[in-house]
Amino acid sequence: MRTRMTVVLTSLMLFLVGTPSSHADPRGSGLPSEIARVFPQGLPPGATVYDSDTVAFAEGTALLDVVPGAPTNGACSSGQVCLWEDANYEGQRVVLTQCDIDGDGNCDWSNLSPYLFNDKMSSWKNRRTADAKWAWDSNGGGTLRCMNAGSQNPDLPDNIFGTGDNDEASSLKIFKTSTQC
Repeated sequence: MRTRMTVVLTSLMLFLVGTPSSHADPRGSGLPSEIARVFPQGLPPGATVYDSDTVAFAEGTALLDVVPGAPTNGACSSGQVCLWEDANYEGQRVVLTQCDIDGDGNCDWSNLSPYLFNDKMSSWKNRRTADAKWAWDSNGGGTLRCMNAGSQNPDLPDNIFGTGDNDEASSLKIFKTSTQC
């Protein structure tokens, strides 16, 4: 059975999630079973369990929702940048919404590895009125690709001869305007 993980970068989601859960992993880790399956070595530093299938990351900037077998049906709401593991907006999904993650007023690169999504993206949608970019390497390094405001790509080409973008995204940056691409 596949696991879909959705990362939503918004503090508002913390309010909607609820309170910590007591559905512990039977292996004795103390984590809910679905979360323990996704994080077998334990949660990353600063992460907190909110219910049996939701993890909030450090300082409330991200949520990881672990839902077994639940399809996303290509859902990506207005104001979101959504990345999918498989072509045609299927499989594991990561949702990002903020440009200023550290609170300094500038747009920041979001590395995808903390959300277990490094080098997995095969399709994406930018449902914002601002541009976004993704990079092959962490912190915006390496090859950069634009995601114009309101655009999408249902099937990134395979990287057979070093020319495709499938499974290459390692970081993403959301901008404040539609003039960055």
